[in-house]
Amino acid sequence: MDVYLLRHADAVDVGEQGAKCDAERALSKKGRLQSWRMGTALRRLDVKLDLVIVSPLARTRETAEQVLAVMRADVPVVCDNVMVPEGAPEEMWQAIRHAGVNGLLIVGHMPSIGRLAAFLLGQKPEEMAPQFRKATLASFYLESVGTTKRPSATLTGLYSASAIGKLLSATHSADDGD
Repeated sequence: MDVYLLRHADAVDVGEQGAKCDAERALSKKGRLQSWRMGTALRRLDVKLDLVIVSPLARTRETAEQVLAVMRADVPVVCDNVMVPEGAPEEMWQAIRHAGVNGLLIVGHMPSIGRLAAFLLGQKPEEMAPQFRKATLASFYLESVGTTKRPSATLTGLYSASAIGKLLSATHSADDGD
């Protein structure tokens, strides 16, 4: 199973664009660009997704929708309350185990997305959780998902939106020179 963890893209502050609380914060202009970059990268890498799981907060759904639109992927997007910023990695793991798919994208928040990454790698989330900047993507390969209580994952990639932007610019420049 291929699992992709993506921290949501940059969002506006409360009070901007009609956001009355944290849960309503929409993506900013920068966040829309970050989402476009990640969707472009996933499309060019020929990533195949079967399901996307987001938190109940607007910015995760909007990030997912924009990424999928750029990928030209018609994939169900499911909201799961365990994906909130303070979500427990053990509960998030159960959502992965029960997804029953080959390609899964989870769009979430810090600190829970970092804790989940550590948990997938067999680390103690409270001690080893990596920090994900906004619109950072980590990819994992998991074997025997449905049969284990504890994951055994291999980290296969880690990508920031800014690094992807530089790669896309370099690729675009190289394409122009041919």
